[in-house]
Amino acid sequence: GYVDWGCAHLDHLLEIDTLYPAAMLWRGVGHLIKGDLDRAESLFRKATDLGLAHAGLGMHDILAARGQFDEAAAQLARGLVMLAEGLSGEQLTILAQGAYGDAATRARMDGLIDRIVASQPCWLPGAIPYVLLVKGETMRALELGTRFRSITAILYFGRFWMPSCKAMRGSPEFRAFVRHAGLTALWDRYGPPDGARRDTAGEYVCA
Repeated sequence: GYVDWGCAHLDHLLEIDTLYPAAMLWRGVGHLIKGDLDRAESLFRKATDLGLAHAGLGMHDILAARGQFDEAAAQLARGLVMLAEGLSGEQLTILAQGAYGDAATRARMDGLIDRIVASQPCWLPGAIPYVLLVKGETMRALELGTRFRSITAILYFGRFWMPSCKAMRGSPEFRAFVRHAGLTALWDRYGPPDGARRDTAGEYVCA
């Protein structure tokens, strides 16, 4: 939730190394969160040109904002490799297409997720909550994130601060999730995240 703090450090990092593709990706995500799609796209394209395999984690949002949903799904599938945790390329494609596709592709995605969840995995691939957040199924993402741990959870946590998740951040379910995930303890130690305040009950209310 420390978007401004993170962006300031990424800016400093890119002053030191102007060709650091991973920093370009996450700084571009910072621009996305602030609604600056043009600056975000510029950084995502530079990261892609420099060979960053998961630059699609940013580029898919740009393409979706332009209504290019097939291209967005293709970029998302490539980017999800960072959250795969054992999922195959075919499975990542099913997830990505379901996030942006029609009823049939959404049904394929839901079926895949249901099968994985039913297997009671020790670790839930972070790609699953990530695509649910992209799709707008925020409550299901929180529910699965509470039931299962993910090695790559930090990557889908970052999506919580996207404008599309604003309503979720104000929900009781989100407040319960951040307590469960340890974010409340983190914020107690280092201060509230961007745009948050504590209410009279001591709960963090996130904007």
